[in-house]
Amino acid sequence: MRLLEDSIKQSLLDNQFLFNYIGDFGKSRVVFEKGLPPKNRLIADALIFTEKQGIIGVEMKTQYDTLARLERQLSYYKQICNYVFVYVHDSHLEGVIDLLKKRGYWGFVGIVSYTQFHDDVVVGLYKAAELNPHYNLVYSLKLLWRNEIRDILQAYTTKHGSLVARNHNLSYQPVFSHHMQMTTGYNGIASRKFTKRQLIANYVKLFGQKNGTQVLCQRFIYGDMNPEKYLKLYRFGDNLGQPEEIGIVT
Repeated sequence: MRLLEDSIKQSLLDNQFLFNYIGDFGKSRVVFEKGLPPKNRLIADALIFTEKQGIIGVEMKTQYDTLARLERQLSYYKQICNYVFVYVHDSHLEGVIDLLKKRGYWGFVGIVSYTQFHDDVVVGLYKAAELNPHYNLVYSLKLLWRNEIRDILQAYTTKHGSLVARNHNLSYQPVFSHHMQMTTGYNGIASRKFTKRQLIANYVKLFGQKNGTQVLCQRFIYGDMNPEKYLKLYRFGDNLGQPEEIGIVT
């Protein structure tokens, strides 16, 4: 019996243990088929947004897929994900191993292998992913709309910013001077006139990569997104047909 793609996705939701070695996630949400920057040229099979471990990217390859695009797909994942996995049918395992070794991904990309037993998907962690040395917050912020980045900057640079940061367990140390904050509107770093690139630069300068990644993940976890398009957000253990909640897609 041929496994449907949804069965593979459900197996991810059912097997959080595969990622337990990474450490405590805190709260997390799983998003399937999310467009990646720039301009959604590639669709990520699964992104896991976590409060404590950053973004985990999972590229899924069924036995009916080929590996022709995998190298290009991984080149996108490595820019925006703290951890990267290939979730692959056993029939492609040797091909994935060969590609990762030849193309320089073996050092940090993990492998989850699966097979079919009757109607069930049986999975196992073949190779642990290591912390991705190529991750760059600048690229992951492109998952958000321009106005969403601006809203975050505005919230964290008001006089209540330190309180907001404490509520999110961040070590908040503003790097913009009080004079700059008060002379350019919206504290000088979140002006309506700024381009998305300028807002991203200010965001990275304000938070740094570690805290900035946490704030980005919380934006997805709590579903406080731009109300233009909807995105299904899942918890581990959810039924694929019934997401825990509905969030917003960028």
